[in-house]
Amino acid sequence: MYVEHFYRIVDYTEATIEAIARSVGRSPHPGVPVVVYIDGLSKHMVNVVGVGLRRYGLMVGKVKGLKDEQSALIRLSDAVAGFVRDYLEGQDYTKKYYAELLKVGAVIEV
Repeated sequence: MYVEHFYRIVDYTEATIEAIARSVGRSPHPGVPVVVYIDGLSKHMVNVVGVGLRRYGLMVGKVKGLKDEQSALIRLSDAVAGFVRDYLEGQDYTKKYYAELLKVGAVIEV
């Protein structure tokens, strides 16, 4: 799972688009259309995100907003995001596990 953290975000939507673009840019399959699922994304924002990703030169197959009860993958992503936030806030329990997740490639920082 790719993770990126930002400090002093001015525009949350733009930060989200940038993080997705940077993550997809590391794909071993360039030029393949991407399907993006984002937790709680409104229908209006689907278009905004799609246009933003295309500005980065990505081939976008679909952008879709999902609620966490609709997808186990969204729930997993939420859990990992919470864990990474705890790590960035310096919570002791995360240090050992975060290093191990990086080591085995389960979490990749972009």
